[in-house]
Amino acid sequence: MENTENSGAENTPPKQYPVIDGLCSELKQLLRSLEPSPKVTEHFRNARIEVLKGLRQVIDNRIEHLSRSAQPGRKITVE
Repeated sequence: MENTENSGAENTPPKQYPVIDGLCSELKQLLRSLEPSPKVTEHFRNARIEVLKGLRQVIDNRIEHLSRSAQPGRKITVE
């Protein structure tokens, strides 16, 4: 039961499974409706930047701590 007719569009595959095609179309529409608004997207982008800045500060503090507490080596006598 293949529908090999092409309705004028060269890139459009023939519809072989209308039920599945309908479900996919509905699922795509549902996913598009869940897409956040540009304001929400900007908020999450800014939050991600702040998290990365926080991680950078943690790393900088750790480097400073390790650099400050570096103890010089000591000599020991070997028999």
